[in-house]
Amino acid sequence: MSLFTLSEFYNTGNVKIINNTGIPNVSNGNATLNIEGTFTQNTGDTRILDNIATINSGIFNATIGELSLNGGIFMGQTACHTNGLVSTLNVLRNFTINFQNANDKFRGTSLSSISGTLNNTKLKLCSWKFYS
Repeated sequence: MSLFTLSEFYNTGNVKIINNTGIPNVSNGNATLNIEGTFTQNTGDTRILDNIATINSGIFNATIGELSLNGGIFMGQTACHTNGLVSTLNVLRNFTINFQNANDKFRGTSLSSISGTLNNTKLKLCSWKFYS
């Protein structure tokens, strides 16, 4: 499943490229998110790959021009991947995290296991400039 945009992207709600919250053995593909402009989030919940019901999910690959996180939850992968492949978050220009609330979260991967099966995806985080 893929989402591509050539301009700005503002999230104030819920964004999930792949979403599975309860049906075993579905939504196991890879997720791709490409935003050439700026992804801005002031509130809301972004999970590029959200699959908490199966132990063989795919990986995610995201390329974002600029990433500006001011609030809410941003997670690359909330899933259990068992093939040891690499998920990538590539920010081409500025990557800024300016959280004000203790409930705000940034996680590249966020689920360690499902029913004893370990998530062994690797994360590659690339950014030219990171500000916190």
